[in-house]
Amino acid sequence: MSPAPTTPPPAPDPAPRGRPVTRHATAGPGGVMTVEVGVVTGDLTLRTILHGSQVVLEV
Repeated sequence: MSPAPTTPPPAPDPAPRGRPVTRHATAGPGGVMTVEVGVVTGDLTLRTILHGSQVVLEV
């Protein structure tokens, strides 16, 4: 008897246009390089914003 096929979980709803999406992450070894302040280490808050046709990521 074959196992029953599985259905993948639904994808999360995309954020409405212009609304920021915020996620939390921890920088790996060596940290994350930013233009504004250089290397950032430890816990980070990442915010992705859609400005027109460009995507901006803020740390």
